[in-house]
Amino acid sequence: MSIPELKAYLLENRNDGEAIHAIIEKIHLNPNTQRYSAEDADRLPEIYEEHRKRRGA
Repeated sequence: MSIPELKAYLLENRNDGEAIHAIIEKIHLNPNTQRYSAEDADRLPEIYEEHRKRRGA
């Protein structure tokens, strides 16, 4: 399953431990995944806006 498919599945099956593990593994293995630290919490609105602009929303 793709990450979007896993996300949709997890919305319907929130207690499926295998699916949770699978999506975490896929995200972790994706070299393009942006990771943030605890220090970035203060910048969340700014980070969200940057992400929204990149996606064209």
